[in-house]
Amino acid sequence: MNKKVLATAGIAALAVSTSVAKADEVTTNGQVSTTASVSSTATQAIPTQSQVETAREQANAASQAVSHQESVVANHEETINQAKANLAIADANLQKAQTATDEASLEAIAVAQGQVTSAEHAAEKKAQEELEAAQAAYKEKATAISSKEEQLTADQNAANQAKAAYETAQTVANEKVVALAVAEAAKKKAEASTTNILQRFTVSSEYISALKIYESRTSTAEEKYQAEQTLKDVNKRDRENNKYQDNEADKNITISDLNKLSEAQITDLSLYTSSLINQIRSAFGTTETSVSKGSVMATDRVTDGYVADDWGWESISNRRHDSAALACAGKSFNTVNIGENLNTWQGLTGPFTLNEIKEYIYEAMLDFMFNGQEWNHARSIAGLTSDGGETYIGTDLSVVAGAFNVHVNNINENSISFDSSFDTTKIANPYVGSQSQPSLNANLAAAKVAYETAKQANDQAQSDLASKKVASESATLKLKNTQSELTALKATASKLAAAQTNLSEKQAALKQALAFAKNRVAALTNASANLAKAKAERAIAFAKLTAAKGALSTERAKLVELSAKRDKLMSEYTTVQTAFDNYMKAKADKERQTQLSKEFAKITSKGLTPVSIYDVDGKVVALTTQEQAAQTVAQVPVNYGQTKAEKQAPVQEADSLPETGESTASGFSLVGLFMTLLAFLGFVDRRTRRN
Repeated sequence: MNKKVLATAGIAALAVSTSVAKADEVTTNGQVSTTASVSSTATQAIPTQSQVETAREQANAASQAVSHQESVVANHEETINQAKANLAIADANLQKAQTATDEASLEAIAVAQGQVTSAEHAAEKKAQEELEAAQAAYKEKATAISSKEEQLTADQNAANQAKAAYETAQTVANEKVVALAVAEAAKKKAEASTTNILQRFTVSSEYISALKIYESRTSTAEEKYQAEQTLKDVNKRDRENNKYQDNEADKNITISDLNKLSEAQITDLSLYTSSLINQIRSAFGTTETSVSKGSVMATDRVTDGYVADDWGWESISNRRHDSAALACAGKSFNTVNIGENLNTWQGLTGPFTLNEIKEYIYEAMLDFMFNGQEWNHARSIAGLTSDGGETYIGTDLSVVAGAFNVHVNNINENSISFDSSFDTTKIANPYVGSQSQPSLNANLAAAKVAYETAKQANDQAQSDLASKKVASESATLKLKNTQSELTALKATASKLAAAQTNLSEKQAALKQALAFAKNRVAALTNASANLAKAKAERAIAFAKLTAAKGALSTERAKLVELSAKRDKLMSEYTTVQTAFDNYMKAKADKERQTQLSKEFAKITSKGLTPVSIYDVDGKVVALTTQEQAAQTVAQVPVNYGQTKAEKQAPVQEADSLPETGESTASGFSLVGLFMTLLAFLGFVDRRTRRN
């Protein structure tokens, strides 16, 4: 395949006697020419490559000279700034010297020296008078100091006694605080015991009778219907008859992670729930429940299963209990059947106090017994579904996927296999209690009396402590005042030494002032010489500034001259480079047209039809025959996936065609190929291909 043809941008057919125009190439009567030629530039001198390089070097040299001169000007400007600063310093020194000279008179010196001497002598006289007064005061205060020292001893003894009394009162008060705390703890314990007993859950006789009939297998349909109506009628009343009683101690206990209750916490909740269920079962006459280590472990494993299975609000709403979690927990004991009563709230996550958790359990029991819609939970809680065996209760919580759950799990002893690992060891229930209600009330009353007695004793001890504290502080304050007065009296004696020291200091100050006055006289005497020196230094600084300004003016003028020269050389270089580039382009165009003319003559001399080959810019770069073009078109596969990068890639010269002085594109233009096909088939008139 001809690589040159494949690299062109398009092929068009030509007739021997017709003319073809494409971009700036024209073929007429078998001759190829260009609109731009070398001869068009003959009216101006053509620069050589050497001349262009010379112009460029001269322009660069001029630019470098300007840059250097700009640096020189900047240095001179810095010199002027420094000279101005030096002149300012010289002016300031001159002003100081002038002021000193103006003040330098013998009369001024004499007056200043006289004033200093007079003032210092007056200070010395005052210091001597203060010394004599201090000596007299010291004698007068000697008796007062002796008397105050005796008073200080008496005040110290009184303060020590008051402090000892205060410390004794503090010990008694501390003992009373401890006794009060013990009495308060006993009262709270008695109150808590009474509160546990008073956490009641009741059902009416109508409810009990109706639920038994409703669940009886021997009841007729009519009896069941009437029983259901009764259950609905008493539902609201029975529910409102049960109110949760807050436990103050439980309000102080907060549980944050409801999915990770400790074994002790689960045990406590299980015992609490069992006490509520047993009150209901006692009313129904069914077997009461108990809590064992196995039931505590079982309910913990059930709730873990709910969390692991992500069994939350949606799952419970659609499928109720997590049967897999219940079965898995049962199998973990080598098979026991675990039942469950589940109450769920949406969106609650905690943390909750223990009092709030017990209230939720109480509310769950209300929902199980008195929801007014179904009684499956009620018969389970009431023990109507058990087969007579003992039932173990476990209660735990879970928070999962938008649901807060109270799990009340039950395990009947008849469902426990003989080789099961389920521990049936019962746990004593403190919510039931071994004392009667009257006994508990009596204990509470006694605890309250003991508490009030301890409180009164503590109040009295605290009051006595406060009075002893005031007495001790008063004695201590009196002692401090006496100490301050004694210190002030003793300070009188120290004034004697202070006055002596003050006299010595004033005498030293006099000597220093006289020395200063002498130095001032010397300075005033030398003022004229200092003024002359300052004037000379100022004149030198001014001369340097003037010289620097002249040098800067010269260098700035030189910079202007060099800049103008640079601009001229840069303009000349641009003109020479442009002329040279135009000449080289015109020369290349002429050589290409000459080659095309030769190819045209060669093809037509053989009686063949020439076809122009274009590059991506629409220029004719070669000629071929109509026959070769048709054969090439038939062989060339069209690449519809040509990328923009391929279309713009640098052109490649082929070895099989003559050089034309221009590069060609990397592949066929789809438009050129389409036009070639049309031209070859005769659908395009050659004379219309002008654009």
